[in-house]
This record gives sequence, structure tokens and C-alpha cells, in this order.
Amino acid sequence: MIMTKAIFDFLPDIPPVPMFADNPINRDDHRRDDANWLKVTMHSSNARYLIIVDDKIAMSVTPSLSKATFQYDEIKALSENILQEAIYLGLWDGVPYFTLKITLNESEQLFDKHPSIKAIDLRSIALGMVGVTNQEGLLGVLSQAKALFNWHETHPFCSKCGAETSMASAGYKRVCVSDACGASHFPRTDPVVIMLVLDGDQCLLGRGHNWPVGRYSALAGFMEPGESIEQAVRREVFEETAVKVGRVHYLCSQPWAFPTNLMIGCFAEAQSRDITLDPIEMEDAKWFHRDEIKAALNSPDESSLLVAPAIAIAHNLLRAWVENGD
Repeated sequence: MIMTKAIFDFLPDIPPVPMFADNPINRDDHRRDDANWLKVTMHSSNARYLIIVDDKIAMSVTPSLSKATFQYDEIKALSENILQEAIYLGLWDGVPYFTLKITLNESEQLFDKHPSIKAIDLRSIALGMVGVTNQEGLLGVLSQAKALFNWHETHPFCSKCGAETSMASAGYKRVCVSDACGASHFPRTDPVVIMLVLDGDQCLLGRGHNWPVGRYSALAGFMEPGESIEQAVRREVFEETAVKVGRVHYLCSQPWAFPTNLMIGCFAEAQSRDITLDPIEMEDAKWFHRDEIKAALNSPDESSLLVAPAIAIAHNLLRAWVENGD
């Protein structure tokens, strides 16, 4: 189908804000190397702590995911050494926020004192907050904390000389401990393009291996060095489906701390329709009519098509197209 110049006219004037993308933290970066200020602040009653237990987040399950932060007095019994690995997230409404990571054994004291606190994975927390107002900011802060710890855990050694590294700058840097090297390493974010390919009233969706029956979503892939967003979109779509893409239009982005990604949401104009699947990358890919997508979004119990949940940016792409594209 030959596309008209109006293919992207449906785009909303105000782009959506995906879950995890609303982060109210003032990162207050000039404080990260102020050791005295950090020490005093960490021990003050004003400080708030987000606690990560292994790979999950300590959070109240009653009345409804209502508590995720702790004061110093609530955690000081754990171990003073724990504070040495605290990460300073920044200021939220003037309140300093830190995050700590502890083991399940270390968390027993915390859970004993707070029976309503459980260790919950970030994805489940987000799913539990779908449609809940005034919680979007908390998800952004939790995503920030989780992504930082994910990076620290995968970078214990210097990529330049192989020596061990240690945390510095309140968690925003790791420094090689070798005097002969001393290289600095900074948190990484891995950009991923995710795109809804359009051809008139149809969009192209793919299905990954071992996905639930009926699940299809927007195509996606990691950007490569020396690549623009547009080039990455065209390359990934062609590699996975052999569909050629022309114009690309950015919609919005989403931090995705699974483990340290930034999802870059785009719409893309199809220049061909025939699909030749890469069986290694995908199990299936096919074109869906707008009405099928609308039914899957608005009446999921009556649709055989399962689309991405509301916490994923793919959901925002589909809904923006369905709600503004008629």
C-alpha cells in the first residue's frame, strides 16, 4: 500500500508518559562527592531509604502497595556497614532519598518489625499500580534504584585492566582499585528501539518464543554503535521480518530496569508487506487490523489477541494509534 503524507497525523499533541518514565527526583549530582554531607544526611531522620532485597523491593502489601520507604531509625539495626554501599538517588520534594541492597537473611529483622512488608519484584509492583493515581513518581524512582544496582552487580571488575572496582560518587561511579590504572566507570543505559510498523489500518506485531498463547507485541531491538534511532528501527524490522520501513517518527521513551534499558518508542511507515521471519529472533509476525487491536485493548476478555500490558511502552504505542488514528 502506498502511504499518504498524513500517516503520522494521528500522533497526539501531548505524548503519553509510560510507566517508569515519570521520575520526580532532583538528582542533586553536586552532592555525590560531598562525603560529610552524605554521612550526616544518611543518619538523619529526614532521609528516606528504598530497600532492595536480593532482586526485589521491600514494600508494604497493605493496604495496597502503600509503603516503600524507610527512615534511618527503621533500618539502623541491620548493619552500619550496609550504609557504605548506599546509593544517593537525590531529592524528592526536598527530602533526600537513598537506596540500599540487602540479602534475604539481612532482611529478616526488617520483616519481623514490619509484618506487612514483603519483597516484591518491580514488574509486579508496576502491574499492581496500573490505574492508581499519584504512584507514577514512585515507580520512576524505584526504576532508577533498580537500574543502578543492576549496573553495579555486573561491573565488579575494571574493563581496562581487570582489577576490582569500588563504588564511588554515592553510587554513580565505580573506580578501579589498581594504582596503576585507577580508571573510572559510569552507569550504562542500553538503548532499545521499539516500533509499531504501520500500513494504513494495519500494524505489524511479532511474537517471541515461549510467550503466552495469543501474545503479540511491537517489534524491538538493541541499537548498535554508530546507529541513529531511525536506522536502528529500519534495520531491526528488516532483520526480524524482511519488511522494509521508510519514515520513522519518535513518540516517547521509557526507562526499563530489566536490567538497564531505555525503550525508545517509535512509529514506522511500512514500504513492503511480505514477511520473511527470522526464526531465531521470533516465533511469528503478522499484520493486525486496527479493530483487532482496539478489541484487544478495550475488551481483553473477549479477544484472542493478547497485547502488551499497560506497564510496557508497546501498550502506549498501540493505544496512541487506536485512540487517535481513526
